[in-house]
Amino acid sequence: MAQDSVSVDRFKYIGGSDIPIIMNLSPFKTRWQLLQEKAQLVDDEFLGNKYTEYGNIMEPLIRNYVSKKCKTKFIEGKHYLKFSDFPVRIHTDGENTKEQRILEIKTTSRIYDSVEGYKHYLVQLLFYMSMMDYHHGILAVYERPDDFSVEFDPERLTLYPVELSDYEDLINEIKRAVILFISDLEKVRANPFITQEDLLPGDAEALACRLAEIKEQEEHFKEIQEEKKLVEAKLAELMEQNDIKTFDGFGWKMTRVSGKEGEKKIVQEFNSEVFKVEHPRLWKKYITEVEKVTGGRKTTIKLTRLKDET
Repeated sequence: MAQDSVSVDRFKYIGGSDIPIIMNLSPFKTRWQLLQEKAQLVDDEFLGNKYTEYGNIMEPLIRNYVSKKCKTKFIEGKHYLKFSDFPVRIHTDGENTKEQRILEIKTTSRIYDSVEGYKHYLVQLLFYMSMMDYHHGILAVYERPDDFSVEFDPERLTLYPVELSDYEDLINEIKRAVILFISDLEKVRANPFITQEDLLPGDAEALACRLAEIKEQEEHFKEIQEEKKLVEAKLAELMEQNDIKTFDGFGWKMTRVSGKEGEKKIVQEFNSEVFKVEHPRLWKKYITEVEKVTGGRKTTIKLTRLKDET
């Protein structure tokens, strides 16, 4: 079976089927293998099998059935876009531009009770929806019969509606994973002798990326907090000068809370140092030994901002 031009040029772009591999969800290929293929250090020797051929045969039958069932028209689509300045190829099993809906078709022998069991399929559909800015999707899962019968049986088909707004966290996870993959691919292309150990594991990279994002937000939050204190003080002063207690505005009720100076009080405290000097025997009598852990600390991460290269 000869490879078509799309298969030959797979190293040039990220495709939908790459997304579960990038996210370490694929049982068929590792992220490291995909990096090597994209860097053209190894060949992608997969030319298809009876499972992919069956899927290709059933796809138009399933697409036509779903179109009739949903009273719409799904048309196969091919698009070339860019994500983080890297080429992306989107090949939808079906799409409807007017309805902003994408159809993703899968034939499989692995059947789950809910769409959560098909995360390796879901991430591909969500990536398409996010890239195309389509808000609605359908994951069509067809249970493949043991005899590979090509006679379509609607009882074997399950449709899972997918709304983009329901998966904001997962979409961000997908985007971070793709950005990190592109970064690693640049490293592998620049240094063909780099090893998998030289790259952070995918999970660690994702966490490192998220930590950097949080740190940026934290620094920005500190600036906002300082500004908030200054603005509060100035507003409180103006309200006090104009004898304004409260007012409603900009969606908030703002109430001036008058400040007051702290009161000085005399309180009694036990001076253990004096007691130790004046009554050493009593001091020793009531001293007990307890086990304490001192000087320990948890393993953590120190963040140091990198200087901009000029």
